Amino acid sequence: MIKAHLLILWGYLFPESFKPRLMRKHPNKLQAILLIITLFLNFHCTKPPYRIRFVYNFTEKVDLFPAQKMYHVGDTIWVQYVNTDNKFLDTKTGMRIQADSLSINFNLTLNALYNTAVNPPGGFCEFVPPAGMIAGRWPGQFYTKTAIDIGCVNSYNYNFKLGIVLKEKGIFSVDMFRDLLIHECGNRGKEFPESNIEFAYNLTDGNKDIYLSIPLASRGGDSGSKEVEKRIDDRMAYVLRVD
Repeated sequence: MIKAHLLILWGYLFPESFKPRLMRKHPNKLQAILLIITLFLNFHCTKPPYRIRFVYNFTEKVDLFPAQKMYHVGDTIWVQYVNTDNKFLDTKTGMRIQADSLSINFNLTLNALYNTAVNPPGGFCEFVPPAGMIAGRWPGQFYTKTAIDIGCVNSYNYNFKLGIVLKEKGIFSVDMFRDLLIHECGNRGKEFPESNIEFAYNLTDGNKDIYLSIPLASRGGDSGSKEVEKRIDDRMAYVLRVD
């Protein structure tokens, strides 16, 4: 596209009869003109990256139980969310906003951190989906992930209780995702402004001490460790040991 524009501008600014003389007598001026034209076209043709401006940034708390430092293979950890009024807390205004017809794709991952198996055939855990829901399950080399849709698919109710059945030994973290997009229910005919939601554990202790007991090299060095430590501090990750 830029080359086409250059050719058009060249033909317009310098007719054929003048090109040889210009090129012969003023080669430096020609290069300068071409540089200016190229910079001009690049400046006007390059669009800034698109960023979504969310109207609401919601944040909600989820419970995790039993909250303890040590578990055993076969134990079940439960993650539960209860919403009694179909309102979400908006961090921009500090107000609870009515949102009774939205769909949220809630994601949860059990990450292998240290002294674990690698890519076990059955994954690191099984998930117990909420009643009446289907929970996807994606095992990976160092994680097992699930996702459930809440809101539209369960009578416009956001409440859920999701189980994690531990299958492997080692140190793990149960991680939630930031900035989950929310969408209005298609069959309700209601529009809702573009917004996102973030869930955090309703806990005072995310077992950061267990994470810091892992050798620094196995935590990804200083930068890798600080990233996970922040997620623990923000209650986005919960660390546990399985024996």
